[in-house]
Amino acid sequence: MNYAYIEQLIARYWEAETSQEEEQILRSFFAQKEVPAHLQQYAAYFASLGEASEQGLGSDFDERLLARIGAEEPKAVRVVKARPLTLTDRVRPYFRAAAAVAIVAVLAGSVDRAITRNAALREARLAAQTTQTDSITTQMETLRDIFSTPTAAADSSEATPLPAETTLHY
Repeated sequence: MNYAYIEQLIARYWEAETSQEEEQILRSFFAQKEVPAHLQQYAAYFASLGEASEQGLGSDFDERLLARIGAEEPKAVRVVKARPLTLTDRVRPYFRAAAAVAIVAVLAGSVDRAITRNAALREARLAAQTTQTDSITTQMETLRDIFSTPTAAADSSEATPLPAETTLHY
């Protein structure tokens, strides 16, 4: 007898391409008493599948499972009634997102303003220091010109040098 169809179904079964009806055909075939020798290796597997499909969980399955894992009885399920969503409920997440964006924008603006104000103060200080430096430089040049120009008294021997204790304060 040619068992090509059964062999084809077995090949498709291992590739997970069979339907429920084809699997039932395989279980029925291997449930027979006479199975060809070259297909005998699959007989135990498909026979156990047939027994497992006939066997149910039973009404006390939950209690047995919970007892085995040591858990308590399941508590009563709380029934939650559906309530309609209002427009406010739908828009609330967008309000929260907008508030978060507004907070970030305010903080970013504050930080930017502080940085800008510090930069302006730094530039003002630098301008003031530059002005002071220019003023000191001008005064020193004036003093250098005063002390370096020859005078009539300097040509004569009557010129007296400055005392060593004399210092200039800027």
